[in-house]
Amino acid sequence: MIKIELNGLISWLEEESGTRLTIGEIADGAGVHRNILSRILNKPDANTSTEHIDKIAQFFFYEFQNRVPQMFDGGELADEMIMEQILNHLVQVFPEKKHHAEFLEANPRLKKAMDVGALWEVYTNFQKSNVPMFASKQDGKKKS
Repeated sequence: MIKIELNGLISWLEEESGTRLTIGEIADGAGVHRNILSRILNKPDANTSTEHIDKIAQFFFYEFQNRVPQMFDGGELADEMIMEQILNHLVQVFPEKKHHAEFLEANPRLKKAMDVGALWEVYTNFQKSNVPMFASKQDGKKKS
């Protein structure tokens, strides 16, 4: 399950900058309707388009740049790291136990929420292990 944790991202920016951020500012700056932002805030697991996630992430990148300029003293690489942190705060991945029991059994640390980068690392390591991620329906049947 993927959750969009907009509240956490707002709190992070407010903490770092010492300023308040309103939904109206996000809506105007990101170009995402207030109703969509309200839905994301109230139901983080509701379906949200990647276009909206991108607009929100871009908005926060420039808000951090304007409100917390000291974060951007490291050049282009720092910019990429800041965007990665923004995405890690915004997008949270939670495994769904009922669909991925074998995957969770092989990777017990996934029972907690993790950022997208960590999930990708575990997934690629699992792929390299040559263990099937999901058992097919025929795997449980005995061959005659």
